[in-house]
Amino acid sequence: MVTDVRKALDRIAERAGFAKGSIRLQKLRHTYTAARIQSTDRGQPIALYTVARELGHQSTSMIENRYGHLHERPVDPEVVSFTTAEHQVALSDRLKALDTADR
Repeated sequence: MVTDVRKALDRIAERAGFAKGSIRLQKLRHTYTAARIQSTDRGQPIALYTVARELGHQSTSMIENRYGHLHERPVDPEVVSFTTAEHQVALSDRLKALDTADR
């Protein structure tokens, strides 16, 4: 059983050109939360309660305090996803390094 993923995250970070230790589970959780809070549910902004429950929180207070400003800008689709397409220029060297490392 994997009990500590930091070494794997460090290898991924280094292959992508980031400093060792720059990618941690908390950052991934933060990224997911920021994206999720801007998503929609049947055309309506996602309920903060839903996001709080997905993260294991009992109330919405932390979500409202930290991410509430993002709730005003819902995006479509109903699925949370990130693509690198909009960041191709800025990330081009790192994406190439990852692509060649997989071969």
